[in-house]
Amino acid sequence: MAHENFKFKLDLTDTSNWQPLLGSQDFGTFYMIYIKINKVEDVQDSQNIDCDFCLQNFRGQITIGFAQKPELNIPDEGDTEEQIDAYLNLSVEPFSLNHEIKNHTLKPKNRLVSDMVLATNIDVDIPNNTLYDPKRPDKSKYLDPSSFWRDGENYTQLSTRKYKIGSDDQDDFQEPDRTNKGMLGRVGPCIPNRTLVL
Repeated sequence: MAHENFKFKLDLTDTSNWQPLLGSQDFGTFYMIYIKINKVEDVQDSQNIDCDFCLQNFRGQITIGFAQKPELNIPDEGDTEEQIDAYLNLSVEPFSLNHEIKNHTLKPKNRLVSDMVLATNIDVDIPNNTLYDPKRPDKSKYLDPSSFWRDGENYTQLSTRKYKIGSDDQDDFQEPDRTNKGMLGRVGPCIPNRTLVL
C-alpha cells in the first residue's frame, strides 16, 4: 500500500486536543508538528481558523523550532494527480527554541471542509551564518550532516547530482541549491504529512 494512503485526521470541531499534522527528521532530529483548533469562523466564501501549533522534538541532538508562522493555501482546484486539496506551509530551523505558535489565525481564500486532503509542507532553514557557512565548511562551527561529510581536514559535499531546469540546452544544467534544503528536507525520504479533514 502506498504511503499516500496513510493520513492523519483533522477534526475542525475538536477544540480540546492537539492533532498531528506532520512527522519529519532533519539535522538528525525526529520531531512532530501538532495543531490545536481554537475556533473556526466562516467569513463570506472563506474562513478564519484560530489555532495553536506545537513542535515536539523526540530524538536527536539538535533542537528544531519554528522559523515563521504557518500559512494555509486552498487553491480553487486541488492537485488531482497527488489527490491534495489544500496546503499548510510551515518553516522550521535548527537551534531554535520556538516550539509554540499561539493564537495564530489561518486565513485561506477558500474554505477547509470535510473530506479534503491537506498536505503539510515544511521549509527547513539553515542555521545562521555565525554557526554554518555552506561555502566555507572549514570555518563553520556546525556542519549540516545532510550536506557535508567530515573526514579529518577534508570535507565531502553530499548530493552533488546535477538537475535539469528547463530546456534541452546543456547550459541549463545547474547544481542543486544546498543552502536551505538537505537530503532530509522536503526532497528527502517520505514523511507523514497528509491529513484528512473530518
